Amino acid sequence: VQTCALPILDSTERVKDIRGRGSRFSIEHDVTDQVQFGKQFEQYCAENYGVLVNAKWHRICFTPPLIITDDEINQAVDATSETFKKLVAIF
Repeated sequence: VQTCALPILDSTERVKDIRGRGSRFSIEHDVTDQVQFGKQFEQYCAENYGVLVNAKWHRICFTPPLIITDDEINQAVDATSETFKKLVAIF
């Protein structure tokens, strides 16, 4: 999953680091209002893509279930990338 997310998010200057292993990882970001960004990120992903993520403080965490499919992983990566790009412009 990290290898899918890296090229997409690497082009964004607000991404500080991507850490973790396999499908369990987090994206550290640098935005001005981290609390509000996290709340809006969680809400936007859930409402628009049906993807649940934990976005608190300075990071967005992924802890998918063990039974996740490749298609679901791709959907989550796409949703996260699009949401990040959209919201980072506001913050």
